[in-house]
Amino acid sequence: TDNVLQISIRHVKEGKAHPEIGIGVVCESYSTDKLPGWEAGSIAFHTDDGHMYYENSNAGETFGPKCVVGDVIRCQVGFGDDNKPKDITWYRNGEKLGTRHIGGRLPDKLFFALGSQKTKQLLQVSAPTRL
Repeated sequence: TDNVLQISIRHVKEGKAHPEIGIGVVCESYSTDKLPGWEAGSIAFHTDDGHMYYENSNAGETFGPKCVVGDVIRCQVGFGDDNKPKDITWYRNGEKLGTRHIGGRLPDKLFFALGSQKTKQLLQVSAPTRL
């Protein structure tokens, strides 16, 4: 059976209607001044536009609805029998948004990442847990 590692966030407070958060995974050398998903070695769901970005800042794929304050976004990474990352899945308020295969495309050593270009946002973040 596959192993799954997950993290979740709940956006508690924001001045705008749609929180601006990217949640996903990045490689170890990923730049901390770029949102996850925008550069090579990363993939992320962005809550402000509902797009999934896979190593590309210009071409986000429509993936889910825009999120609002109070939404809970969960990101899960599935690992194969070889303990290498196989796929990534996002959920919004318990409803599955979608899954993308990442095995072989992204490095084997990945880290959960949250990113925002906004200040004064309040998030509740769960510690990564294994299912």
